[in-house]
Amino acid sequence: MAVLTRSGEQRIWEYHNTLRTEGVATPIVRGIAHDVTERVRAAKALRATNKELLKTARERERMLRELTLFRTLLDQSNDAVEVIDPETLRFIEVNEKACGELGYSREELLSMTVFDIDPGYDNSLRASVQQQLREPGFVIMERVHRRKMERRSR
Repeated sequence: MAVLTRSGEQRIWEYHNTLRTEGVATPIVRGIAHDVTERVRAAKALRATNKELLKTARERERMLRELTLFRTLLDQSNDAVEVIDPETLRFIEVNEKACGELGYSREELLSMTVFDIDPGYDNSLRASVQQQLREPGFVIMERVHRRKMERRSR
């Protein structure tokens, strides 16, 4: 039951009543009331938090499915695909085709930069690529890369 206090605050009270009719001339009602406002508010807040957590968990599951699909499509590509951090020029993602063509393991490539496999990549090309990145936000390039075995023989 909602109760309005003198200060105008609304509180929620819970009542428990019993009726005593035995051994008395007239029935007696005994009751006790508890202020359960904080408990009700906490339960409501918990439900809202649980709802948000469930929404977040479902969104993450959806994203994981999409990333798994993306990873599968990337690895099944007939082209070598390398995703590079534009600031550090480190590889942040590579597909199996890139690993196979360059002769490196995925872990090896992810620890390398463009300079490690592209002897022709210089600061002028870097500036050109960064300019292209400002417009559409991505760059597609075709370059000649040095394989692992070629790198060792130099």
